[in-house]
Amino acid sequence: GGKGVMAHNPETDKHDPAIRAAIYKAYGELMTSIRGCYVTAEDVGTHV
Repeated sequence: GGKGVMAHNPETDKHDPAIRAAIYKAYGELMTSIRGCYVTAEDVGTHV
């Protein structure tokens, strides 16, 4: 198993939908760039 952590700038509103989308998009692009795969499930602060 593994774990991923998505950090954000503490000066931004992490609850803003546009900012959250940008964080998830950047994480997805990172995983794609290293030819990786990450399957997520619901956890604290997330939903699918």
